[in-house]
Amino acid sequence: MQTLLTIPHAGEQDEAEDWGAFLQTIRDAKLRRQLQFAWETHDADVYQGCLWEDFPSEHKRWMAFQAQRVKSRLRFWLEAQGLGFLEK
Repeated sequence: MQTLLTIPHAGEQDEAEDWGAFLQTIRDAKLRRQLQFAWETHDADVYQGCLWEDFPSEHKRWMAFQAQRVKSRLRFWLEAQGLGFLEK
């Protein structure tokens, strides 16, 4: 018999915490300010896209950082459900 669980989506608070934690890792103060502004505006996706074009290594770092944070939350949630996390 199979049991299916619905994994909760990350909320806006999780996303904001991830973004805030990532911003703290950016050494370039100007880029950090620009990305913070992008996060706070309604056109954040467009603005960030333009910035990421100029800073592809930071975009790659953000994607890896975000993936790690999601994985960490998933692991925590699974363990709270009494389940393990298998990594291939």
